[in-house]
Amino acid sequence: MKFLGEKLKFGERASMRNVPVGTPEENIWDEKLFFNIESETIKKYIHQQVQDTVANNAEVDKESLWRKLEAEIRENYVISPDTELVERVKNKEFAKIIPSRRQILMWWVLFVVSVLIETSILAIQTLFSGSFNPVILIYGFLLGLGGFFLGEALGDILFYNEFAKLGEIRREHRLNVAKLIIFSAVGILLIAFVAIVRSFGAYGVREKFIVIAITVLLGLSVAVIDGYRKKLSELRKYLLIEQERGLRHVASALHAEAIKHTYKNFFDQVWNTVKKEG
Repeated sequence: MKFLGEKLKFGERASMRNVPVGTPEENIWDEKLFFNIESETIKKYIHQQVQDTVANNAEVDKESLWRKLEAEIRENYVISPDTELVERVKNKEFAKIIPSRRQILMWWVLFVVSVLIETSILAIQTLFSGSFNPVILIYGFLLGLGGFFLGEALGDILFYNEFAKLGEIRREHRLNVAKLIIFSAVGILLIAFVAIVRSFGAYGVREKFIVIAITVLLGLSVAVIDGYRKKLSELRKYLLIEQERGLRHVASALHAEAIKHTYKNFFDQVWNTVKKEG
């Protein structure tokens, strides 16, 4: 994960883009991560407002100004928290189940290796028939492509299953049936096409069956590997989004408490300093 360290303006909620550059990736599981970023922005805003207000109006009422700032902080940073989500963030539940980037990379490598292996097996089979036919490389590519399409559909099903277990099916997690049908159909057709075309060179029903069975098995193997890779990738993406959403809810709860003491005390300190300097 790459942090950009983008500056946060008052009224904006923090996101991973606002996390300072160089922050260790494991810090995303710190429940106060967004609160600290937003709190710094709020304090800067309080300081600027006090300075500007006192400079333009020496007779301004202190309590009126604080009530105005408090209302602005509540409007922009205090929302009704999702208590279940807050508890998950505090208990670091997402951190315990999120797939690592290394895991996902490993399955990507495994996918590429499986395509190379299947192509090698097809090539070896043609060598046993007497001569090497370069067209087999095209068949290997088409078979890998079929496995990829079928794997993408399988990955969506496995990803959906994760939420079915957790009882977290929301609209954005529902299966895209049209995409599922199209990807499955394309994958099956490509695998079937390669299997049938390759069987034309075999003699006898038994040999044709073996060629088709091996080809289909190779295509399905690639599909299973890619499907699991897709599931892990989508799961990681979802859990990071949920962690980001949860950090905002935690921050809201902390802001509500900070208004009573931390921000009020900071306001008093800034007020006294500005008045003394003025």
